[in-house]
Amino acid sequence: MSQEDFDFLMPFPPSRTLLSPHEVARCLGRSVRHVYDLINEERLEAHAPTGRDKERYMVTRRSVCLLLCETAKYKTGDFNTRLITFLKSLSTRELLTLVIKTATQLLPHAKP
Repeated sequence: MSQEDFDFLMPFPPSRTLLSPHEVARCLGRSVRHVYDLINEERLEAHAPTGRDKERYMVTRRSVCLLLCETAKYKTGDFNTRLITFLKSLSTRELLTLVIKTATQLLPHAKP
């Protein structure tokens, strides 16, 4: 597994290499206090920029992805395999209906 396998769980673009504790809490679905605990336990890499009145940590995206990888109860390829198995079980009509409905939702101007 790699960092890219878990990027979909993060509501921030991959170009964001540092995240605030509030953003990390949002990614993990946990409290900011929990994020600070993970920083103190050295389970998250964090930087504390100098020259500020108050210490404000910035957490590396890669350490958040690593934590997600360590706590995952699935293998990242399993979803694609299961999805393909499901799609193969559909009739041609069901598959076409699914494609048309999905395309209509993704492209609101498209007509079925």
